[in-house]
Amino acid sequence: MMLTLSSPALPPASPRDRAPGERIASCAVVAAVAGFLALIVPAMRAYPGGTAWDHTTRGSDFWLNYLSDLQRTVALNGQPNAGAAFAQAAMLLLALGMGPFWWLATRLFSGRPRLVYAVRASGIGGVAGSIAVGLMPSDRFGGAHSLAIVVGGVPGLVAAGLAVIGLASRGRRARAAAMTGAVTVLVSSGDFLLYLDRLGRGGPELPIVALLERLSIILVLVWMCTIAWQAERGA
Repeated sequence: MMLTLSSPALPPASPRDRAPGERIASCAVVAAVAGFLALIVPAMRAYPGGTAWDHTTRGSDFWLNYLSDLQRTVALNGQPNAGAAFAQAAMLLLALGMGPFWWLATRLFSGRPRLVYAVRASGIGGVAGSIAVGLMPSDRFGGAHSLAIVVGGVPGLVAAGLAVIGLASRGRRARAAAMTGAVTVLVSSGDFLLYLDRLGRGGPELPIVALLERLSIILVLVWMCTIAWQAERGA
């Protein structure tokens, strides 16, 4: 009688090796997005009023108030802003969430070590700049606040652009993340260039800059969640 030895069934191989910290990073990214929303909504509701174009408006204008407006201790209409602390905490939480986000995004194209290093190095610079923006409200720090936006914006956009290239190299396995990232980079870059142009020529504020800023934030939040979801799928 012949005996046959069979090995225990093995689970199907994943398209890529998953680092032990990926689940933690995914949860951290989603938590940062959820925390940002949970804090920014009361900040908007508490904002007394005023935009860069009309200081007499009442309440927060979703498309015409910069996030920086919500961080002001005194609103643009001259009234105390009780929601400033919520807005500042929201910005800091989102900035900190970008740390695990960049790490998680580069895990999706970990086979390209040079690109991974470039994205992570640039991403760190962007995170540092974003934290500075959160810690320096525009009404108290003025030029330093604008400088922090520029200092953090440049490496942040570089990291995002390189990440899109890396994600696109994964083909269909990371298509959703690559496409969302590409739209995010396109809108954010346009907004950033318009902001730099206004700083350079010292002209009046342009409503399109505020509108694109709000759209950019929405896209960043969607991209963060898409990356977390893609990582959970093991793309």
